[in-house]
Amino acid sequence: MESSPAPRPTLPLIVTFVWGTLLIPGLVSLLFTPMMFDAPGSASNPMTYLIILFVLSFPVLCIISLIGTWIVFNAQKRSPERSLAVPQIVIACLPLIPIGIWIVEFMFTVGTQPWGLHSTIIQH
Repeated sequence: MESSPAPRPTLPLIVTFVWGTLLIPGLVSLLFTPMMFDAPGSASNPMTYLIILFVLSFPVLCIISLIGTWIVFNAQKRSPERSLAVPQIVIACLPLIPIGIWIVEFMFTVGTQPWGLHSTIIQH
């Protein structure tokens, strides 16, 4: 009886490097979130809170992705007959959610006045 080779931690290592590296600027960006309330009326603007939610979600999802991919890898290592590649890829891609939302939002606001923070101080 020949045992199958142990799975290699390729995806968890890539996730650890990429999201672990991007976690640092994500955490630094959290330091600037209080400045989003500097503009008059921004405390009552729901877009302010939505932007802060996106800024906060990125480091949180990076940490969840880092821990989650290693947990799924260890589960696959214990029972190699089960293929857990799809859940591992889904968990690895979690930090792409706020990035994707930011890209879509950026595509619709380029060249126009953003309907976020600046509209609180500009009189029409």
